[in-house]
Order: sequence, then structure tokens, then C-alpha cells
Amino acid sequence: MKFTLIVILILSAMHAQSQQYAGEEKICCSGNGAAIGIDNPNPDHCYVWAAADGLTADQVNQKTPIVKPDKTTWYNVTVTDQFFSFKAIDRVRVVVYFGGIKFYPTYIYPNGEANQAKATLTENGYGSLPPEPFTWSVHADPDNTEATISQAGWISGCVRSGKVTIRATSTSNPECYDEEIIEVNIGVKDVIASDMVNEERKAQAGETLYIVKPLAGMHLVEFRAIPNDESTFPAGQPDWSGNPTAPPEAAESWTASLGPLAGYYTVTAGDKSVTVALSVSSPVTIQKALDLSQVKKFKEKFFNSYSFPLQSAYCTPIPIGLTIPADNITLGVALEEVNKYHNPNLGNKIDFAITLPAIGASGCLPLYNFLFIASVPGLADVYVFPYVRAAAGITIVGNVTRDPSMQMSDWDGTLNVVGKVELFAGFAVDAAFGPFNLSVSGETGSDLTMKARLQEGKIETNASVGGLQVKFAGYVYVGSPSNPTFSTPTFELGPYKVIDGYESPYVEFIDLNVD
Repeated sequence: MKFTLIVILILSAMHAQSQQYAGEEKICCSGNGAAIGIDNPNPDHCYVWAAADGLTADQVNQKTPIVKPDKTTWYNVTVTDQFFSFKAIDRVRVVVYFGGIKFYPTYIYPNGEANQAKATLTENGYGSLPPEPFTWSVHADPDNTEATISQAGWISGCVRSGKVTIRATSTSNPECYDEEIIEVNIGVKDVIASDMVNEERKAQAGETLYIVKPLAGMHLVEFRAIPNDESTFPAGQPDWSGNPTAPPEAAESWTASLGPLAGYYTVTAGDKSVTVALSVSSPVTIQKALDLSQVKKFKEKFFNSYSFPLQSAYCTPIPIGLTIPADNITLGVALEEVNKYHNPNLGNKIDFAITLPAIGASGCLPLYNFLFIASVPGLADVYVFPYVRAAAGITIVGNVTRDPSMQMSDWDGTLNVVGKVELFAGFAVDAAFGPFNLSVSGETGSDLTMKARLQEGKIETNASVGGLQVKFAGYVYVGSPSNPTFSTPTFELGPYKVIDGYESPYVEFIDLNVD
């Protein structure tokens, strides 16, 4: 029983497949076409024709489409019912015995010459149908190109752009024909100038390719004309003109050596032009070293130039002192026009460098209103006083560059900025035993450090607080407290952290990549 059911299903499927849905084989002229499919299709069936020559996109679901192939073509159709419980596949052949117009070249340049393109008929005759004579004609010329065609198929005399419909008509049966459209002019679709150093840098018709080159030497640029379709240019085309002059053979592309002087070069192919602007590299560099010798003389004259009767281990020097770097401060900026990466325009390359060795200032302010003096006759003089001490310093080392000629043209390089401020309060005890002196100090305070760095084209900053700390120190010296003839540390304790410090994460300060 099961075997019988399977056989019935197979026979049913074979019956469905064997039914005709694509119709009988047809013989036609290409221009007239032929209707495929059966005369009375089931209105409840769905038709899907596979894409093929002569079948348009809006015909794929028609039950009896009229197809106009250029050559003999098979057409496949799939038929289903509305519920997809039934499916059938069929095919039909349409034989083309007259038609199939082809052109070479596939477009015509409008120069009015004779024999600009050749039309051929690829299908003529089939089986018992022998080849028959036919005539060529210009069936439509809506753009007035003034094209003509000889009975040998040569198209001539085109003087302006447009589309021309060429028709081949059977002499014995005027209703049998084929026709195709040929483009006139379009000739040159585009003209491109490419930088041979970086061929991705190019300008198209109507644009300018900017190139910066060294003072000496030449620069190679390729000029290329693009036809309006996928074919190549006919012999003798395109027509090149302008400066520099193209080689005598009218090739699709050629290379010019431009320079050595700056200038503008415009080249035309057909009716499309492109320009190359050549300039000579002229970087501008500003380099400055700040001489610190005068600053050092000023420091020697006005700072630490006198002594003070009070001295402590930490409260030194009195008054304010300056820390001058041994090296000079240097600044440098370089500006240069460069070829932009994969872009026909120019960009500004910027190189900025700075070196600022550690420079700072420090000072200690004794609070004289709270000065306590005690004296032991013939033995010692004792001074006790509170003070406030501060110090500040900064170091900058950086070299950052932005180079639009590189693939990654954002700011790059290194930048390290460290600025530090300290603030402490303490007390000091100075005891003088004749020429010998003893100084003991204790102080508490904190420091704040600011840092900056360059990271992925962004300047980032962070801050850290050293927390609250306490430290003690003492030493023995002989002579003036500001300029002792002899001194030796006695002890140093600390620093001891009373409150822990904190360092913040780096945060963006400024994005250099934003134009």
C-alpha cells in the first residue's frame, strides 16, 4: 500500500512537470519579438520568469510576456498556485533569425568625420530561412546629431552629442526589424590627474591637483581620460590639448614631468579639463633660544645678597631664591605646506618644540611678630620663631607634530609638563654659642603637582596632592646663617604622613585633532 502511494505521488509530480506553461518554440525578428507562455494561462497561477536577454524587469511576473532578444535565447518559468501546494517548471526557446545590432565603438566622438563607427547584424537566417537583404537607416535622431549610416553599416557625420536610433529592416518583410541606440559624444566622461608619488592623490575634471615639490628636480603626473562606457577609445581619440603638450599618439593615459618652477598646468581631453598647481617647498622655521645669563646676573645681585640673623634647617634661603636652569630655554616652530594624504589639496604641517629645564622659586617668611628671644649671659642667645615656607617649579619638554601628508595626520609626538607647588608652616629654634650655632626646625605642609601629556592628539592633565606630612631636622653651623663657613646635619626625621595624598586620573584638557 505504501509503495503504491509513493508511485502515485511520483507520477503526479511528473505530470505536473510535463505540462506546458512556457508555450511552444517561437521564431522571430529581434525588433518585433515574440510572446512566450500559453494562450489561456490559469488566472490563479503565479508565474516567475528567470532573467534572460530580451526580458525586462517588469515582465518577470507576466504570464505571456513579449520578449525581444538579440540572439536565440532559452526562457525558464516557474509556476505555482496561490497556496504553494503545486509547483511546475517549464522552458521555451525563442529563435532569432533577424536582429542583434552591435556597434564598434559603442559611442561616437562628434567630429563630423566619415566612418566613425560600424554597425553589424549578428543574426540573419535560420534553418530553412536563408539570409535576406536588409537596409540600414537612422530611425530617430531627437538630439540632431546629424548622424548618417551607409548600407555597409558605417555611421558618419556626427557633429553634436546625443542619442541616435539605428534600425535594420528586412527588405522582403518591412515588419521584421531590429534597432539599437548609439551614443554620440560622449567621448570623454572624465579626465584625471594623478600624483605619481602617491597615486591615490588625484583630481578629476573641473578640479585642481595641488603638489608641493622640492626646489630641485621635476615631478611626475599622470593624465588619464575615461571613456563614457566600458569600451576603449577609438584610434586617434581622445584629443588632448593644453600645457604640458601630450605625446602625438592619442593614448588614454600619458605621463608628464612638471617643473622645475612653480606654476599652473591645465590639460584638456575632449571637453573635460583638469589642472595641476605645482609649488615649491618653502618651510618656515622659527628657532629661538632664550639667553638666561642676564637673569642669572639679576639673581646674583638681588637675591641672597644679604644675610639675616635667623636661620633654620628648612627656612633657607632667606629671602626668596630663584632656581635658574643651567641650559637655555629653547622654542621652535616649523611651518610647511605638504601634499595631503589621499587628497588633491594641500595641508599645513606644523612642528612645535619647547624645552624648559626646571625653573622655580622658593622663599621663607619668618613671622617676626611671634619672635621669642632668650639670652643666657656669657653662654648662649636663643631665638624661637614660626615661619611659612613656599616653593614652586615647572619643567616642560615637548615636541608635537601635525603632518597632513601622513595617513594618521592628527597631532603626534611627546609633551611632558610638570608643575609643582609646596606650602609648609613650621617653627625654628636657633641657639648661638659664640661662633657655633645650632638650628632645629619642625614643619608640616603639603604639595600639589600638576602634569600634562600628549595622548592620541589630545592634551590630558591630572593633579596629585601629596597629603599632609610632618618632618624635623637640625644642624650645626659656624658663621653667618645665610653663608656659613661650616655646617653639618645633626639629624633629620620624616617626613611622616598624617593624611594620605590623592592622584586624579588623566582627563582631556584640549583636543588638538578638532579643526
